[in-house]
Amino acid sequence: MTLPQNKQQLRQQMKRLRQNLSSAERKAQNHAIAQRVLSDPAFLQAKTVFCYCSTAQEIDTYPILQAALSQKKQLCLPRTLPLGQMEARQIFHLEQLQPASYGILEPGCDSPLIAPEEIDLCIIPCLAADLNGHRLGYGGGYYDRFLPRTHATHMVLCAQARLFSQIPSQEHDITCDIILTESQVIRFHEK
Repeated sequence: MTLPQNKQQLRQQMKRLRQNLSSAERKAQNHAIAQRVLSDPAFLQAKTVFCYCSTAQEIDTYPILQAALSQKKQLCLPRTLPLGQMEARQIFHLEQLQPASYGILEPGCDSPLIAPEEIDLCIIPCLAADLNGHRLGYGGGYYDRFLPRTHATHMVLCAQARLFSQIPSQEHDITCDIILTESQVIRFHEK
């Protein structure tokens, strides 16, 4: 597959690729990725986990969220703020999540604020990733602004079909420590 070097065009191409999955393929992919996350040492050892709440088109994080809660980990999710910022807010059950920007579920402002330096593991969405540890996000820069404030391991969940040898990246793009697909785990840095 020839990849566009323009990030916006690549985002559109990756969204189309993601939409073309059958429900059976999506279900199998989600299950395999969740199992890899739940058995990964970075997840098993983490006391505080920061994880996104997936939309219907993304890798399903609900099994990960539920496992973190049942294992009594401190679970926090992103709460978006003005000017492309976000903060980590703790939840104690999934019913605390409410629709916010773009219809994404997130914690309310009454949920406890968690300092970025308390987080052990950040589980991050992407549209595509590459073998250099770069991820293609949605273009808002929320994670690129938030992640430098943590000392956490950065784990990106990516479908194998959207993992490439190289994708366009810029200086400000934060690289990840682990890319996890349905068929492999790639580690770049150990923390």
